[in-house]
Amino acid sequence: MVKRASYYFNKYKSWVREHAELLYVIETSLSSVTWLLPDRFDGNEFLLESIHTASNLLSTFHEYIINEQDTNGPRAIQELTLAISALQQVEVLVELYALFSKRVSNKYDALCVVESLKYVT
Repeated sequence: MVKRASYYFNKYKSWVREHAELLYVIETSLSSVTWLLPDRFDGNEFLLESIHTASNLLSTFHEYIINEQDTNGPRAIQELTLAISALQQVEVLVELYALFSKRVSNKYDALCVVESLKYVT
């Protein structure tokens, strides 16, 4: 099972490297969709930010795949950079959730967790 998943992931990585220009157009279009969605939905800011964060995370992951072979630095540094970039993308979404959620008693707790993760990495 792991070999099969690894095989498909490697094929996906090679497809991403071969179609980098096409992916850039698709990712830019996905990011632009947030400007076209109507403001009629309740909690619209969180929905729009979720879509924007998801498209940015996908773009960040694809950039990592494309640049994986180009850099000569240690792989651990590349993975750490990917983790920090992902945390930065998710940070605004966590802030909005903490701000608008009725389940969160203190909105600063979630922010402290995200900032602590960034500090640790």
